[in-house]
Amino acid sequence: MGHGRVRAVHGVDAVQQQIGHLVVEARLPQPGQPASSDYTGEGYVTVRAGDTDTVRDALHRVVTGIRVEIAEAR
Repeated sequence: MGHGRVRAVHGVDAVQQQIGHLVVEARLPQPGQPASSDYTGEGYVTVRAGDTDTVRDALHRVVTGIRVEIAEAR
């Protein structure tokens, strides 16, 4: 959450290499789009696997591996 616009999205390529085969849908933020004004954030990733532990690990990689950089409005 923040004020301003998305400046950059970091870590997508590395996460894609690690868990891309589990991703069934994703909406990633684009540089220049307004920052979200609520808890929903700038995008999402949906993963699917045959067991809960694999899904949990994949989501952990998304949350810790992708960083959205916000340029504060002046």
